Amino acid sequence: MFNQTCNLTLKMIGIDMNNYGELLRLCREIEHLTQREFISQLSQYSESFKNLNTVTLSRWENEVTSPGPKKKTALLKYIFSQGYLKNPVCLKLIREAFEDLTQPIALSLNHHYASIIGNLPKFKVNENRYHFKEMNEYSNKKLSYVIDIETAGCPNQYYTLSPSILRDWSRRDSSFCIACTLDGEHLGHIVMLKLNSRTVRELVHNSRQDFSLTAEELLSSDEKGTYYVHTFYSINSDVAAMLSVKTYLFLLEQRESVANIATFINRKDAMRFIKMYGLHLVDKGIDTDHGCRWYGTLTSLEDILFSRMVVKSIFSKT
Repeated sequence: MFNQTCNLTLKMIGIDMNNYGELLRLCREIEHLTQREFISQLSQYSESFKNLNTVTLSRWENEVTSPGPKKKTALLKYIFSQGYLKNPVCLKLIREAFEDLTQPIALSLNHHYASIIGNLPKFKVNENRYHFKEMNEYSNKKLSYVIDIETAGCPNQYYTLSPSILRDWSRRDSSFCIACTLDGEHLGHIVMLKLNSRTVRELVHNSRQDFSLTAEELLSSDEKGTYYVHTFYSINSDVAAMLSVKTYLFLLEQRESVANIATFINRKDAMRFIKMYGLHLVDKGIDTDHGCRWYGTLTSLEDILFSRMVVKSIFSKT
């Protein structure tokens, strides 16, 4: 459905990145649709737009009013699923909207989920002083420190990954393994691996552990697959928010080759993570060997990108 012969790029330069109405109007004009035609396509996509009329759409486009959370979610998923992000201006709008999510995510973590992240003091520094680097650039000593963090946060004798395997994972062209540092101090990290669907099913249903993954099971960057979150750690809510935004931006760039996002969580407050990030629980149980509960999730990319937490804040002027 996407028409790449769009002459609106120059028109949109300098647009207010919080201007949700302009994004809607751009998507409609890309396809040279009238408001009625656009509404017809929206109605076919989702029941949420069954009673939508041109008066309401016009008010949204001119930001006299804005759609409620349910319709806003459906609109963003429609824009994503119908290929509008192939247009560079649409992609720029969405990217910059995600870049603005650091503070809202940090506030949400602070207010509701302080117990699920590190409780060490925050650093009152300019955000630009934080550095993000790929973990394949880490020294063996730094990688061992990451392993120590993960070992301490897991049940006894559960975490068995070695620094050499972590380095091998981080060197894969499809892996997303980044660390946040400040003045050389390690403040947080995320490790995501692209896997095939069979391997992911085994992991989220606890048929095997990710420590047993082989090189052959990790897909290349151009193969379509599921990103499996091996670990996500941060020292405080600000770092967690910045890592989250970096992850969202990476997934946006890789969207053509990403089907789902999978996680396996073995901490007692896992349901808070699941609720906040819009994850879909597919299995859960008790690991009798290590005395802990576990939760497996498998979620479509668009449900991750446009979770309730994201929709609440994206393109928001408040």
